[in-house]
Parts: sequence; C-alpha cells; structure tokens
Amino acid sequence: MLSQNLKMLIKKSYTSYFLLVGFLLFPAVVGAQFTATPIIIDHTTEARDIIDREITLTNQSDLPVVLYASVHEIAVDAGGEIREFVTPAMTDRATTITSWIEITRARLELPPQSERKVPLTVRIHPHAPPGTYHALIGFAAGDNRDQIEQKVMRGEGAQVILKIVIADTAREQLRVVNFTTERINFKDPDATLSVLLENTGDTPLTPVGEVIIYDTAGNELAAVSVNTNQKTIVPGERMLLSEPLPVLTGMGRHKAALILAYGKDQSNVYDTAFYYNLPWYYLLLVLLVLVFMLSVVVWLFSRLYGRGDSYSDLQDLPVYVSKRSDHNAFDHDINLKHDKNQNN
Repeated sequence: MLSQNLKMLIKKSYTSYFLLVGFLLFPAVVGAQFTATPIIIDHTTEARDIIDREITLTNQSDLPVVLYASVHEIAVDAGGEIREFVTPAMTDRATTITSWIEITRARLELPPQSERKVPLTVRIHPHAPPGTYHALIGFAAGDNRDQIEQKVMRGEGAQVILKIVIADTAREQLRVVNFTTERINFKDPDATLSVLLENTGDTPLTPVGEVIIYDTAGNELAAVSVNTNQKTIVPGERMLLSEPLPVLTGMGRHKAALILAYGKDQSNVYDTAFYYNLPWYYLLLVLLVLVFMLSVVVWLFSRLYGRGDSYSDLQDLPVYVSKRSDHNAFDHDINLKHDKNQNN
C-alpha cells in the first residue's frame, strides 16, 4: 500500500515538473493574448473593384507572440453565424473569394504590449457574378500552415470576417419599336401580327407573352402566343417577331393588345393596334348591295329628269306673219309668196 502511494506521488511530481518546463519553454503560446480588428469588414461593390484595408493585430500580453495568417471561404446563415467552411473551387476564380484576397502569409512577430497593421487587398474578379461572398481571415500561432489552418477552423486565435456584396448593376430594358397588324383582314390565313423589339439594356433578354384580340365591346375573341421559340435579344439588337393573325368569322373593328414579360423581375411592355376584320364574302355582299342601290338611283334619276330626244314629246307652235306694204317680202325669214309658188 505504501509503495503504491509512493508511486503515485512520484508520478504527480513528474507531471508537475514537465508542465513547469513546458510553460517556461513556450511562454508566448501559453500566456500571450492577442486580438485582430476590425472584427467585420463589409463592402458593397462591383466587379473589377479593388478594396484596400488594414487589419490591426494587438498583443495584449507581456509576452511576445508569433502569428501566421490563414484565409478560408465560409458560408454564413441568416443570423450571421458561420455555418461551414467551404472548399474553394480554384478552377472558377470568378466565384472564389479566397482567390481575390491578398494578405501576407509570412511570419508576424508582435512584441509584448504592441500592435501591428497588416495590409489587406481584395481584387474583385472582372466576371464575378452578383451576390454575397464571405471569407474568414484568421491569425494563430503554430509551426506550419496546416497547423495554423486547423486552429483557425477550430475557432482558435483571432478572426476577421470579410463580407463582399457585389451589386447587380445589370440593366434590363426592352422597348417596343413598332407593333402592327393588317389594316383590313379579309379572312386571310397568311395575315400576321408583327412586333419589332429593341434591347436597350445591357443584359440578354428572352421576352414571352401574348396578343389578345378584343371586339368593340371589350369581349375577348382570341389570344396568340408571342415568341414561342424562346428567341433571345442581345443588348443593342433589334428583333422582329411575327405571329399569325387569328381567322375570325365576325365583322368589325378589333383591338390587338400586346403584353410581353422579360428579365429576372418579369418586367412588362405593352402596346395596342387596331384593324378591321372583313371576310371576303361579307365584302362581296356589300359590293352587291352597293351596285343594286346605285342602279336604283340611276333608274329613278332617269325617270325624273331624263326626257330623251324623241319627237313625240314636241308640240306644234303657230307662226303668225302679217303683210305690210312698207317692207320687202324678201327681208323675212320666210318668203310666203315664193314658198307658195313652189308649193303650187
């Protein structure tokens, strides 16, 4: 029993000795306390931008400390907590925030009660898509890079959260240059609806929608889908879309209402056009009615005002001629004496 107690006492003495030696040999690791500020670096920017900041490392202890930096891409939840460390996809540098960060990986020595400023540069990739990107920049003491990374991922050392928001500066804008239909549709199966569109933004657009046909009372008669082939209009381009005009049986004035949606936010453009629907058999009937009415008018006019050149309608008018001694009978238009002798 005595020997067992003695063995345990000796074992505790050796343990205390080794702890004391370790504390004396590695005072910077055990006793040093350091911080990194700011805790959060938040920037809203756009592609191709360059951000220059500084991280201040402060040694708050009376012992020197040697630190190394480690950078990791992270996923953050809605509450701002780190959800996981993301393995960087270095093949796609446009979406990998760690490839944008420039910070020294060299040895950082901090004397007791001192601070040191570490330059940080973030070069946003020219083709970085809009979105929010997070990275963790950690500082810890260790012998090699792998050891430092493991400590930072365990939450040891000092950490700075980098948040980069790349705003969506894309401008989606579509303009209707012209929207036309046949002025008069004679029930032609080849009649078309035509819309000329122009992309005045800086993002390719694929508009889709329909044209709704209404009568004069506002009743919907038909609907035609537009851009069923999903054609895309690139920025600065004009595109003509044509769709068949519905063949309707009625006659009258119709309204074609164009509605197109485009872009991520499904913005809309509108336009209207008017035309007359007149099937050919209606037109033939109208022409026959006009010819008949014109014939009736001509007949009535001839009955009322047209006498013609017939002699049956002429009346005999008497001519009176008197004989006078003081004039020459040959001065008259009618020589009665001469005419009488000729008649005899």
